[in-house]
Amino acid sequence: MDFGARLAELRKERGFPQLELAEQAGLSRRMLAYYEGQSEHPPTTHLPGIARALGVTTDELLELVAVKATARQKDSRLQPGRSGCCLWLAQSRWQRTWSCP
Repeated sequence: MDFGARLAELRKERGFPQLELAEQAGLSRRMLAYYEGQSEHPPTTHLPGIARALGVTTDELLELVAVKATARQKDSRLQPGRSGCCLWLAQSRWQRTWSCP
């Protein structure tokens, strides 16, 4: 599996939207989307931040070793059947400008 597919898989397994993961890793959403696409690896200076935000080691991120089963639990906010919009808005910076119906 290439790096972009691996990054997207780990992000989705942990329930992160691109924007939230990018913010936690210190990147823009556009940069993260670029790294998830058919592109080169990100600069080595970005790998620790991405790995830390995903709750994995850089070796696990680069698929040098298998991801441990004790990694961060999947975020239930993005699961079907949940009131994702309202819950997401209530936990994000948009809370100040949006309200849930």
